[in-house]
Amino acid sequence: MLTRRSLILRAAVRLNWSQFRPWLALRSTVGVAIPVLLGTATGHAVWGVVAAVGALMAGMASFHGVYRARAGLMVTVSLGMAVAAGLGDLLAQQDALAIAGVALLSLLLARYTATPLGANTVIIQAFTVQSLLLGFPDPGLGPLGTAGLVLAGGLIQTVLLVAVWPVNPRRAERQAVAAAFESLALFVASLAAPGASRLPGVVPFQGARTILADAQRRASRPEHDLLIQTLRQGEALHAALVGFAQADLLVRQTGAVGKQQADAALTLLEALLRNVARRVRRGQPAALPGSDLDGFQAAVFTMERALPDENLAAHQEYAEWTGILLFHLRQLRAHHPNRADPVVSPQAAPAAVGQPVLQGHVLRFTVAMTLATALERLLNIPSGFWIPLTVCLVLRPEFAVTVHRGVTRVAGTLVGVGVALMIMLSLAPHGLVLAGALIAAAWLAYALFLTNYAVFSAVITVYIILSLSAAGAAGDVLDVSGRRLLATLLGGAIALGSYLVWPTWHAPQVQGVLWTAVDAQLAFAQSLTRRAVGEPDLLLDERRGHARRWRLRADDLLQAALVEPRWPSDLPRPLAQHVVTALNANAAALLVIQARMDAGPTQPSGALEASLAHCVRTAEQLRASLQPYAAAAHA
Repeated sequence: MLTRRSLILRAAVRLNWSQFRPWLALRSTVGVAIPVLLGTATGHAVWGVVAAVGALMAGMASFHGVYRARAGLMVTVSLGMAVAAGLGDLLAQQDALAIAGVALLSLLLARYTATPLGANTVIIQAFTVQSLLLGFPDPGLGPLGTAGLVLAGGLIQTVLLVAVWPVNPRRAERQAVAAAFESLALFVASLAAPGASRLPGVVPFQGARTILADAQRRASRPEHDLLIQTLRQGEALHAALVGFAQADLLVRQTGAVGKQQADAALTLLEALLRNVARRVRRGQPAALPGSDLDGFQAAVFTMERALPDENLAAHQEYAEWTGILLFHLRQLRAHHPNRADPVVSPQAAPAAVGQPVLQGHVLRFTVAMTLATALERLLNIPSGFWIPLTVCLVLRPEFAVTVHRGVTRVAGTLVGVGVALMIMLSLAPHGLVLAGALIAAAWLAYALFLTNYAVFSAVITVYIILSLSAAGAAGDVLDVSGRRLLATLLGGAIALGSYLVWPTWHAPQVQGVLWTAVDAQLAFAQSLTRRAVGEPDLLLDERRGHARRWRLRADDLLQAALVEPRWPSDLPRPLAQHVVTALNANAAALLVIQARMDAGPTQPSGALEASLAHCVRTAEQLRASLQPYAAAAHA
């Protein structure tokens, strides 16, 4: 079993390179470069840096959703940042008013932490800009002038987004569907490793469904219908890959020849899926050339001749699942643009943060931010603006997320300070050289924004220290960097300490979420049972999605609860872990059954019904194991 420390460290070092965005970063970096270069060229470096802060934060808001949603969000973010910057400048010399203003803004920010992305993004970016500008030299333009600079930077980013929009108007939708197929390719590649997971992830598919549903709501186009159909074939492939993974394992267990043949087939299948992802990303039809599909089928025939007769059963299982995969891959050719039903968005997923936890977070966050600001203002701590900013970025409703962000931010800050020191002490950049370094740091921040929070924290630390230097506020670089690190440590300590003093634990929710997840999976299994005997069930897909969302919610909640120091005494921890493990295994079995049904009668109906009955019994047994604790909770 993973320890609390290993769970935290594993999350902290995980890099999601599929979220590396070099080309999107290039467009956003241009928006930062314009004010930086204009300020440097005109001798108003401070103005350029302040406007660049607005551009930097508005660019961060452009990484989510379809283009129509992004443009509106960026305008709203720009206005919010401008108001916050103006208020910050107005209250900069009024300690009592500044502390009261932070308390009010913190209350608003905490209230919207668990709301849709737009509201949360606007308030976080506004508060971040306000905190950052407190550490910059006064631009000398008054509150309205400071607000105007920040607004100008944000609007520059928005104009750039609108300018590139016609070049690739449905890039976000294509990217989301392509990422789903890319995740299948990564899963296939991972099967060659010993002990590999045999259940592909679903998060990329959920993200793609959300993006496509949003696009349809705003302005449906014929290409959206094609993307929806392609995504549905991807979901069918996702289900079939569960059975294929099990068959792949059986072939590998036959010996060296089986392993060699399985590796060859995996390489071809991975290439097919990556080719689909590449074609979708480019806006091309997802249909694969027949020669590529024939090559994969030929590899399976080669395996049949290579394996000894005693391994016939393993090969038959493997051949069945490769046949199902080929069936769905060939279906990518059969597009019917006018026949796509509206995609169902997974927005009806269970809330990530319960109401009692959210209410506790609102008060805790407000008190922590007010305390951090009061310490910084009343004690006149040098570079003290980092203290409330760190609390703002680290403290979250979930203890696990707070610990993760605290650890990664401190680690990232330490690395970022070290890198900034090397740049400033070895190169001593100034003028255009310093502006170039600042622009390069902005590009790295954008490109790595979604890959890992520690990496992003390191790069953004470099950017801010270079910004302070460009604005003439760096002073002694060693002293400034040291103060930055100490303030970050103090802010992280306040965030974590406030949670420990005033906790709202997630572990008590585990029992209820597990019960709902088991019920949802049982309903899905019963729907499949009705379909197996010829009774139509129009809610089958909806129940499958409902079961998947609650299973993922249960898994996420358990991982968060395992990090917490407190565990509810009524539900044994080993039982909770067993239920989540069994839910995942049973989900894999149900996906295998549905994939067989979708591909046609490839298995005798008696065997299929027996498999279904086993899945139903498993779900019923899981519910029975939770029954005593559910009864005690309602007693």
